[in-house]
Amino acid sequence: MTRNRNLFLAAAGLVLAGRVQAGVQAIWPIINLSQNNVTLSFDGENDCVYQNSGDYAHDDIDSYYAYYPRDPDDWAVAFRKFTRVSDLSTRSQAANGNHQLHPFTPGSTPDFLSFEMEMKNSGLHCFENTKTLDMNVKVGGNPVYTYRLNDAGLTHWQLYKIGPGVNQMIDLGAGGHFNWEPLTAIAALFEGKEPSYSSPQVASWGFTTIYDGLNVDDRSACILEKDILGGTDCLAAGVALVVLPSGVITALPLPDGGHNW
Repeated sequence: MTRNRNLFLAAAGLVLAGRVQAGVQAIWPIINLSQNNVTLSFDGENDCVYQNSGDYAHDDIDSYYAYYPRDPDDWAVAFRKFTRVSDLSTRSQAANGNHQLHPFTPGSTPDFLSFEMEMKNSGLHCFENTKTLDMNVKVGGNPVYTYRLNDAGLTHWQLYKIGPGVNQMIDLGAGGHFNWEPLTAIAALFEGKEPSYSSPQVASWGFTTIYDGLNVDDRSACILEKDILGGTDCLAAGVALVVLPSGVITALPLPDGGHNW
């Protein structure tokens, strides 16, 4: 009887610990480099995601925002140059509601929003299960497409594009543990020159183009990590959506935000 009681208390302790364990915080910027109005809404699926800013601490997101403008990594420099966004925190936004991005004016900072959330990692339903959030996006007169961000618990994160005749998935890489490889090959596309948004190369990009050039083992959804006994753990994750001049949306890995001890 005593042994069974101890096992029950141990199991209950694990459940209670799970209820107070914070999940990974995440950002999901969308940047409009097109001449179209872009409308956004979060009225699709939401499972195990804190969308309201008052529901969780923003410390890890804030740490990433603080590092992003001064990140010297090749990919960070290329990302800032290509997107023309030098500070993501200036347009931070809770991942809910309806929004609109205005057309891009060449030579200026594009209209963008950096949506914020935290993945729930508590309770019997959410603990280590898939967390899902949908963003519905309409570019100009094009059909509405749903972009679905999945945190699949202990495995890789995924980003889906779902719409008329389309169901594409990108494996974003690990989010539970940090596994970043600098995207030097992609950064080299813009090294020493201003991006040419109308170049045939950029004009040919699709939703998955950048990730298609990366081995799955070299991808990481994690953008901020901390050291733990025996390894590292992920504090914040994310991915960016960029509306290209063609009106096509491409997915870009966010730069690595390094360590937060």
